[in-house]
Amino acid sequence: MISLNLSQNWQFKQVEKEEWMSAIVPGCVHTDLLENRKIEDPFFGTNEDKQQWIEYRDWEYKSIFSMNEDVLNQEQINLVFEGLDTYAKVSLNGTVLLETDNMYRIWTVSIKEYLMSENNELHVVFKSAVNTALPILSEKNFRYHAVQDNAVEASAVTRKAPYHYGWDWGPRFVTAGIWKPVYIEAWSNAKIENIFIQQENYTPELANLSLKTEFETSGLKNAKIRITNMETQEVLKVEAIRIEKGSTTQSIDFGIANPKRWFPNGYGDPYLYQLKVDLLINDVITDTKTTSVGLRTIKLNKQQDKWGESFEFIINDIPVFIKGANWIPADNFISRIPDSQYKNLIKSSKEAHFNMLRVWGGGIYETETFYKYCDEMGILVWQDFMFACSLFPGDDAFLENVKQEAIQNVKRLRNHPSLVLWRGNNENEWI
Repeated sequence: MISLNLSQNWQFKQVEKEEWMSAIVPGCVHTDLLENRKIEDPFFGTNEDKQQWIEYRDWEYKSIFSMNEDVLNQEQINLVFEGLDTYAKVSLNGTVLLETDNMYRIWTVSIKEYLMSENNELHVVFKSAVNTALPILSEKNFRYHAVQDNAVEASAVTRKAPYHYGWDWGPRFVTAGIWKPVYIEAWSNAKIENIFIQQENYTPELANLSLKTEFETSGLKNAKIRITNMETQEVLKVEAIRIEKGSTTQSIDFGIANPKRWFPNGYGDPYLYQLKVDLLINDVITDTKTTSVGLRTIKLNKQQDKWGESFEFIINDIPVFIKGANWIPADNFISRIPDSQYKNLIKSSKEAHFNMLRVWGGGIYETETFYKYCDEMGILVWQDFMFACSLFPGDDAFLENVKQEAIQNVKRLRNHPSLVLWRGNNENEWI
């Protein structure tokens, strides 16, 4: 598979205005306006109040790029946006490809028939999240109460980070933009869509595991899967498989001898195995995925006692006394948080003897960098779904949107040993 980063050479402007300005992708309107000196530091003085006009405008981003023959000759070419915030219309060379309505979802669209070798023009128009929500609210005969939405109460009907609309701990900046990476994936024959390493059982002599692999294929294929321990270069399993056209899933059992366990901070070493999964067709590597694996057992012990009911995490048969904190986004503008800041914050949590961070439901499903450092430092993650302090819609379209959001993020995060619990929301019941 060929992957091409499209995060370069972007410009942006306010819709219906002529001036194009340079843009940084991933990013957002606020950081791009700041970079172009159109606004002052949003966090200084009363600048927050002066910048509320931004959320009521529509914004357009564009990029021009070329394609080489190696990419154009592939059977399948997809454009992938890992995150669009939030109501976006994407066009390539004048053809509308998709319209989005959820900043938490990955958006993938086939573009082979629209590509040219040179001067491909990609446009993304973002509608105001607030202006888009207002007609939805006006059609209802009741209030979607959003407690922390400190201006126009529009957040509950939009799948966008609730804290963007203001909170008791932070300002209101209702962003828009390409907030995660954008790239092209091109492939022929087959590609690995997703891998999941599931621990079946464990003894000191052997950890029995199952690799569940999702494929996309252009036709019926005879292939092989090879699983390798990247640290030792030991091949753990090679198995012949047959994959059908379209989407298909295969399961392969394998083991790790004399396994080392992953422990939370303060209870042992958070040991990680680095595994590589190769897809081979005619003994040629067609695609590869890698993942970290931490071997650990977990149980949530809820038993009646004289005080009520226990709520105790048992990890590797050891009761863990939970010590930690609530994790909110480390910046109002997510794309400008460097890896070093994530590392420093999680390292500080470890040094404070924390063993758990709860990813709060008013923010985002965090970046891979966040979970990577939690894995490496033995910090357990209590993970909320992104609902907070509001009454949310229950219509079919909204529920289907949330369903796809949940599927994508559960699949994205499920290999992380630090992730020990999914929780529905933050403080919704009292609404």
